Amino acid sequence: MHAIGVNPWVWASPVDDAALAELIPRIAAFGFDAVELPIEQPGDWDPVRTRDLLAAHGLAAAGVCAVTPPGRDLVDAAPAVVETTVAYLKGCVESAAVVGAPCVGGPVYAAVGRTWRMTPAARAACYAAFRRALAPVADHAGERDVAIGVEALNRYETSVVNTVEQTVELLDGLPPNVGIMIDTYHMNIEEADPYEALVLAGPYIKHVQVSGTNRGAPGADHLDWPRFFARLGATGYRGAVCIESFTSENETIATAASIWRPLAPSQDRLALDGLAYLRRILR
Repeated sequence: MHAIGVNPWVWASPVDDAALAELIPRIAAFGFDAVELPIEQPGDWDPVRTRDLLAAHGLAAAGVCAVTPPGRDLVDAAPAVVETTVAYLKGCVESAAVVGAPCVGGPVYAAVGRTWRMTPAARAACYAAFRRALAPVADHAGERDVAIGVEALNRYETSVVNTVEQTVELLDGLPPNVGIMIDTYHMNIEEADPYEALVLAGPYIKHVQVSGTNRGAPGADHLDWPRFFARLGATGYRGAVCIESFTSENETIATAASIWRPLAPSQDRLALDGLAYLRRILR
């Protein structure tokens, strides 16, 4: 059975030491196995303190989420921007290594919300620039036994990669510790058949995020979750699956994620309902 994790973004942003001190005991009490750890800004949480806090509550670090606000770009950006983004991603790798997270995942190619039209030639150049820029991060991660999971986003959040097929093309030539982070929310929007897309993604999957098609709890939506997990199981992926959702009560994160209404009676209910549903179908 997959370990089931949750991202503290369900309740709070930024996810800092104070938030983790409050939320990790609650997450453990709810019965989760693991926690995803976003790094919005370097230094938001201390890796050693977080490692010890997770261990004290019997939780694993499922992964570290790289966050790309405006100004964090590896493509179509000034050299200084690329340089600082590489440094940020290497820092994410260092934090992952300390807390024992197997993967750093996210839309590591460009800031969320950046969209521009590309000809086929321009797209090929963009993808080549990404590979060059990510190469030192991939090497740094490989030396620390950390994977990089590249996340495709929906068309409203990026024009770089929206589908698994595009992501596989983007990764061509990068070392095997660079792969795909699956996110069911974006797949539901962009994939003609999200279940078949998992077959293509299979050899590359490094981490899996799950949420309902409305970004609420898995199970309270129209995705065929038993079919999804049957296809995921057939890929050989045995890592964690983590609920990623967001609170509408924090203006910054609600605006960034376009959460304009509550997605459950409470954020605790969202997490608990999602956990109960995943436990039931994975059992």
